[in-house]
Amino acid sequence: MAKVTRVEHTVPTVKRKKKVAAYARISMESERMNHSLSAQISYYSSLIQKNPDWEYAGVFADDDYSGTSFDRPSFNRMIADIEEKKVNCVVTKDLSRLGRNYIDSGSYMEIYFPEKGVRYVAVDDNIDSLHESSMQIAPFKNLLNEMYAKDISEKIKSAKKIKAEQGKFIGAFAPYGYYKDPQNHNHLLVDENTAPTVRRIYQMYLQGYGIKHISNVLTTEGVPTPSGKDRWNANTIQSILKNPVYAGKIVVLRRTTVSFKSKKRKNNGWNGMGVVDNTHEAIVSEQEQEQVEQIMKGHRRVLMN
Repeated sequence: MAKVTRVEHTVPTVKRKKKVAAYARISMESERMNHSLSAQISYYSSLIQKNPDWEYAGVFADDDYSGTSFDRPSFNRMIADIEEKKVNCVVTKDLSRLGRNYIDSGSYMEIYFPEKGVRYVAVDDNIDSLHESSMQIAPFKNLLNEMYAKDISEKIKSAKKIKAEQGKFIGAFAPYGYYKDPQNHNHLLVDENTAPTVRRIYQMYLQGYGIKHISNVLTTEGVPTPSGKDRWNANTIQSILKNPVYAGKIVVLRRTTVSFKSKKRKNNGWNGMGVVDNTHEAIVSEQEQEQVEQIMKGHRRVLMN
């Protein structure tokens, strides 16, 4: 009987390339000095293209977004691509680019990425999820990144408080009735296009007309609203009547964030942490504003709501 020789054919294993997404982030001007967004993108593109086992899946970049929150448009797009299996490796220049929130950063690195089969690499920090030993130092670095974010937040808040105490306007937008001085954005100038409406609101209120009536009159006459909406509402009228800015005053930090990790703001009231007088030209007199305050306290009834 002839001997049969079996020949086994081994199918070569095809090594699939990693679909690599690079993530870049800049949150403030000071970071631009060390982490230019364009420089980050160029760096990542070169890094990915040089690695023969990596396939370029794109650079996701968030400009002017804090690392304390992960609600960022480009970051969310990258996560969507991970869910659709378009990305299975994420690269950042360092851990702080991923985020400066200790809990959330750790959750992505230790839970989300592993569950999705995503490799994570932070180049400058020598972090690579393929090597467990390098991941052991990551929680400590994430904690330091969060402490840095908190320190920066406190310094920014302190700087704003000092500016406000010096009578400087620190809001992002000028109040209705004013515009920012082109030569000094911390100083307010009267906008003669809208200031007459502010004066009229005060005059009507002092004549005994209620807030609802005032808003209806302005809406009927087609007076442009601060928000650009078709109708004036009672909250807008009330806000104008309560704001000391119209008497030439700056309120020190009336609203502050509840935490350096949160964008939610708490209201300290119009008294805030102090009021600075005579910081800019007033639209109404201090006496008029005091009279309005007395009426709002219920010391005088209105003619018409």
